[in-house]
Amino acid sequence: MQFACKGHQGTGQCYFTGGSWKIEVSKMNEYELPEVQKKALDNWIMLNIVPQKTPNKNLTSYALKNLFEQSPDGFFITNKQLKEAMVRCDFVPVNKNKLNWEFRVSLRSPGSK
Repeated sequence: MQFACKGHQGTGQCYFTGGSWKIEVSKMNEYELPEVQKKALDNWIMLNIVPQKTPNKNLTSYALKNLFEQSPDGFFITNKQLKEAMVRCDFVPVNKNKLNWEFRVSLRSPGSK
């Protein structure tokens, strides 16, 4: 016999079975973006960011996160989600040990697509 845990707020479902509580955790953690949002973020990066030879200290992962969120198709993302997206799009951080990664990038000029 199973009894559902009505107060569970996590990313899975908990239930009582065989004398103990069990938790089924969903495959996607609470910080992972759904595929449609990953694609939207990756598309924004590819359309708006271009590689350059020198590091850009002004366009850190946190600054890019904020630019994306303020864009017409943007939505809330974490700094980590932006970092993961930049790596997916083949941008290598200058120093992975920093909280806010710097990249060798610049913003694409408006209208030059």
